[in-house]
Amino acid sequence: SANRFLNRLLAYGGEFTGWSGLAEAVARVEAQANSEPNRTTGLPPDALFMREKESLRPIGNLRLLESMVGDVSVQTVPPTMLVRAAGREWSVPRRCIGRRVSVVAMPGGQVVVRMAGEEVAVHDAASGPSRPINYDPDHYGQALEGKRGLADADIAEAARANLALLDSLGGA
Repeated sequence: SANRFLNRLLAYGGEFTGWSGLAEAVARVEAQANSEPNRTTGLPPDALFMREKESLRPIGNLRLLESMVGDVSVQTVPPTMLVRAAGREWSVPRRCIGRRVSVVAMPGGQVVVRMAGEEVAVHDAASGPSRPINYDPDHYGQALEGKRGLADADIAEAARANLALLDSLGGA
């Protein structure tokens, strides 16, 4: 069909000039191709598309599906970059501060955080020690960005040192 498309476009040779003329010619060829029945099915592509679209069932309510899977809450992320789930707190990226997120505590122990439909953080509550506050090292590094006295190269090391200190105290 690509060759047939090019052959149809060649028929317009000399009848258009510039990109806008080419775009109009392509639109005419495309409209003709979409209305022409397919030799195998006997139906034009538009009709096949609509038939396929009608046979697809709509996706159910995401909030309902999430609630069937695990505990769901909607929270506004505080400056600490921590959201609460499964009786503990979990870090999210810095860009989430002040935004509403959906926090899903899955039965298998995973904590999934979504912002505007995008998955922004995933924590595994089942692995590792049970801590009341759980910072992802990348998220903690983002929290330290822009702090006075820390050069960009020092942020990762400062984050590791602070998290190790908190870990030794049993707080993170």
